Amino acid sequence: MNSRHEKEGGFSLIEVLASIVILSIASLTMTAFFNSAMTYNKGNQNKTVMVNIARNVLVYMEKQDFVKMKGYFVNNPIPDKMSLSYTDCNHTQCGTPEFQKLFINSSSLVEVLNPVVNNIPYHVTIEYQPDNVNPDLNKYLLPIVVKVSNIDPIQSNHRSSEVEGYITSGDIR
Repeated sequence: MNSRHEKEGGFSLIEVLASIVILSIASLTMTAFFNSAMTYNKGNQNKTVMVNIARNVLVYMEKQDFVKMKGYFVNNPIPDKMSLSYTDCNHTQCGTPEFQKLFINSSSLVEVLNPVVNNIPYHVTIEYQPDNVNPDLNKYLLPIVVKVSNIDPIQSNHRSSEVEGYITSGDIR
């Protein structure tokens, strides 16, 4: 006696394969979303690090002698000298002895202009911003912008950050 059930209650092979394909598409889409979110988060983290480096360099510059910095940035007849850059430093010192006399602690200037944070090297450039709007303030304030760039192209889409600030004269402190 051959007993066959006329109605079987299982899934067919086509239904199982279709459900696997649908679940695969959904999981790949979610994986791509999380990958994109992680990349965006890492870029923001690197941008935050660069902004913090720029703020620290700005604090370092605010502690320097106003008269010396004004002499270097404003009164210098060479237009290229309106900035301080990582290119002014090698691995042991920054610039000439005259250049080193500008800073209170010139030995730390190499680390200031070429910081390494989380094993990622950064380059710092400090530029003077001439303020032609209010020349009376130029006697007491020296406007600068600190630019930090990430030199590792793999680490981030955010390649540079800027922070503006002032070196203030001791007369108004």
